[in-house]
Order: sequence, then C-alpha cells, then structure tokens
Amino acid sequence: MPQAQAGELKIFVGAPQPAFDRTRPILEVLGTPSRVGDVGAGAALKLVVNAQLAAVAVTVGEALALARALRIDPQIATDTLADTYVGGAIRAKRPLIDGKQIPTNFALHLAAKDLRLVTEAAENAGITLSGAKANRAAFEAAAAAGLADADYGAIIPFIRDR
Repeated sequence: MPQAQAGELKIFVGAPQPAFDRTRPILEVLGTPSRVGDVGAGAALKLVVNAQLAAVAVTVGEALALARALRIDPQIATDTLADTYVGGAIRAKRPLIDGKQIPTNFALHLAAKDLRLVTEAAENAGITLSGAKANRAAFEAAAAAGLADADYGAIIPFIRDR
C-alpha cells in the first residue's frame, strides 16, 4: 500500500491510553496514529470513514452517468464536478474516470467488504442505512463484474458506464 510505504496512513486506534502510548512510536512509522477511544473504536471509526468514502464515489459515478444521459460533454462535467464539494474525489480518481489505470490503493473488494460490515453493524445497532445498502450493492456488482482487485475508485466509471 503506497500510503503505508510513504508513512502517510491515518491510523485510528482503539486502546487504553497506556497501550496507545506504548505502540505509538511503531505506528508512526506508517503514518499518523490517533487514539479514538477504547478497544474496537478504531475499527468502528474506519467503517464510518469508509462508508462516507464509498458514498462519495458512488455519487460521483451517478452524477457522471446523469451527465452522460443528458449529453453533457464528459470532460466539461468532470471538470465542473472537480470544483464542487466532491472535487477531492474527482481529482484523486481522475485517471480512472478518464479511462486510465492507476495503482490500487484500496481494493474495490475490500471496500465492498467494509460496506457489508457497515450495514451489518448498523442493523446490529438497530438502524437502517439505506444509502450504505445501495452503495454495498453497487460495490458488490462491480466486484462481480471483474473489478474486485481494482482501486475502489473504479466504481465511478463502472456506475457511469452501465
């Protein structure tokens, strides 16, 4: 994983403070560790973050599908979206959007797995996350279509083009 090799990971740690203090120097080799609560809180926060990440990627794919359906020039649509709230996602995944290959930073099948965990955690907590369920279905369909090992951003052109 390039971010780990570069020491740029954001690491969410669920641990008592003394344990966090002991492991922090080791974790700092990989990135920036943050204690986010007790045992389990780090994994839980990762699911929260990945649910949001997936939602943005699916939204970008759907926006570009709508632009295509409305016959808006794809470059104009992508350039315009790059200047909106989702601009960071567009800029990060622009090569994929433009049909190029990029190294896999976070495999699509792992995003699908995390979305399964998100929807299960929500159900266990007694809530329904309809958007997360729909996003999970989209990621699972993309994985089944042969994109499992591609970067999760491959969901954008997958949704745009189907």
